[in-house]
Amino acid sequence: MFKKLQNTNQLKLYYILEALLAICGTFTHTTYYIYLTTTLGLTNTQAMFLDTVLFVGIFLFELPTGIFGDKYGRKASFIFGRISLAVSLLIYFLSPHYFVLVLGSIVFALGMAFESGAFEAWIVDQVHPGSRQKIFVVRDVIRKISVITIPAISIFIAEKTSYGFPYFISFLLSVFIVLSGLLFMKENKSSIHKDISELKGLEALKKIGVSSIKEVCGNKILKKFFLSLIFSACGFIAVNSFSSRLLADNLGSANVGIITSISSIFSILLILILKKKKLLERLYLICALIGAFSLISIGIYNDQNMILLLMIIQVGMFAVFEIQRQKMLNDNIQFNRATILSVFSFAGSASGMIGTIIFGYLADVINIRFTFSIAGIFMLLSIFLLRRNIKA
Repeated sequence: MFKKLQNTNQLKLYYILEALLAICGTFTHTTYYIYLTTTLGLTNTQAMFLDTVLFVGIFLFELPTGIFGDKYGRKASFIFGRISLAVSLLIYFLSPHYFVLVLGSIVFALGMAFESGAFEAWIVDQVHPGSRQKIFVVRDVIRKISVITIPAISIFIAEKTSYGFPYFISFLLSVFIVLSGLLFMKENKSSIHKDISELKGLEALKKIGVSSIKEVCGNKILKKFFLSLIFSACGFIAVNSFSSRLLADNLGSANVGIITSISSIFSILLILILKKKKLLERLYLICALIGAFSLISIGIYNDQNMILLLMIIQVGMFAVFEIQRQKMLNDNIQFNRATILSVFSFAGSASGMIGTIIFGYLADVINIRFTFSIAGIFMLLSIFLLRRNIKA
């Protein structure tokens, strides 16, 4: 089934596309709320509603698009996803009307659902299982480099042109990604089982979906991963939602980008050192525990320097945890990879929606630092599920 890591041209293509995807995402994410609330004049409620539409859309589209990837191929799913995302980016750039922006969020959700599980499944199917950890390490480094470099460029371009222009740049990059995928991506035909490819319509939807859900529910290890993801997704939603606000409140808005860059640099160095010393598999749970207790401590300490240090530490520690967990998850998926990964994304989206409500309420009623402590407890529950009986 596997050619060699060996399929170096496809691996190089994956890294190039991953870099372009990271640039696209960071370009628009950096100016997202500024663009919506300042340039377009939306209220905070209107802007948050677009996010709600996005989460609900991903939640609804994840499983069907994963099944599409397993039946028709990961390449087709990835291409459809990126085309959908390109269309949504153009809608946001043109921003003719608020209700059209809502439509853009729906199309964006469809694109993310098509692309998410399929792209990872595509490269995992191309290489030997022993090479997966390396792929996830390089992928994370690429993403962290994007976080370090792109926000400043995005802000500079937005201030020189308009805050909507990064969307147009991301649209052009998406078109380039689609063309590159069409011309150079190759499908591993052995990853699509013959009995699945011969199914049609609702029959395919039913058989692939039911068999994948049964595999997750019936496989003890996958079930633990599933529950672990639910808890960690709920915890990460607090960290992702309130990190910038927490840093801005304690260190000033001007320093948020600098701290984010320092956190990413620390993550890259930690990952590369552990990888070189062959310690990722041995220390990933210890790193996760340090990250969880760092989050809990943020709610306890009221010292600015301590909060800064804890924020940087938790970013690096959870980066190590996520790399190894993703590698182990893929090692335990035997078939219908795109669909099963979509089942996990489906659960993560559901958990994220619930977490948004819970942590938003806690932040309003108590304070933002307290939400980090609760997030740390969720992460401890996630780690607890992976502590035994799962081969690293």
